[in-house]
Amino acid sequence: MADTRTIVSYGPSPTSSLLMVRLLDFGNPIRGYDHFLNLSTVTRRFGGTIESGELRLVPEGQKTSLKEVGVLTYCSSGTTPDAILQMRASDDSAWLSLGDSTGTISVETDVCRGTGTAWSTTIGTGTGASATYTTPCLATQGRYYVDTTPVTPTITGTNTITLSATLGATVYCYWENEPYVRMKVGDIIETTEGYSRVTSVFDSTTLGLEWYPSTTLVGTHHPAKQLVAGEGETVISANAVLDTLQLRVVVIPRNDPSSCDTVKVLGWVVNHIPAGPRQYKP
Repeated sequence: MADTRTIVSYGPSPTSSLLMVRLLDFGNPIRGYDHFLNLSTVTRRFGGTIESGELRLVPEGQKTSLKEVGVLTYCSSGTTPDAILQMRASDDSAWLSLGDSTGTISVETDVCRGTGTAWSTTIGTGTGASATYTTPCLATQGRYYVDTTPVTPTITGTNTITLSATLGATVYCYWENEPYVRMKVGDIIETTEGYSRVTSVFDSTTLGLEWYPSTTLVGTHHPAKQLVAGEGETVISANAVLDTLQLRVVVIPRNDPSSCDTVKVLGWVVNHIPAGPRQYKP
């Protein structure tokens, strides 16, 4: 007897990023063979989440200064996943991962670009002639080098300079004030199509990613760390005043057939300095 089934799965290979919705037509006497009909595919890199319950750090009515949070994990053997550690106070709805929020991130189909970002002290490569470079800070605040040689460029705009550098030389900009570099290889850029690992930091406005979305999307930066096989700890610095806390780990499998298949949370670590009760004078 002919029948149909709707199947939702990742495919077509174990490491594919496609979420597939397919219709299986089987037992059809007219066709004479089982047939898959693709109804829809959505590009999406999946990730799992593990959340703590509410952690009360101090007695009710008191506050504490949060300094650092961490999670103790166990991973089975194989290629271990990346992890994002996020937190929020009990009265907050949004999760905080302490990512770089300077400027805006646009993830295109072949590159990740930033506007007003400060992803690196590298701002370009010498052309052998006078060229314009965009600075991640106010141009007047920067200190400029061509390779290891300090140079004095011509400031042509709020965030632009002009200088001549040897062909192929690296042009650097260093600064004292905000913004500061918080991006590194191994971090995660999140879009509506999932999580992509940063594989290269080319300059202050350009990143290379492990994979790119099917269309241009807005990105969000998350500091990340690859978990270790066996027992390990992932820690992020924090700066908040609160009384209760909730933690979440976002586990993102590597694109590898030998990826480990088990991740467990063994415990949470919270370093904080209690502020004590508020004192009132009559």
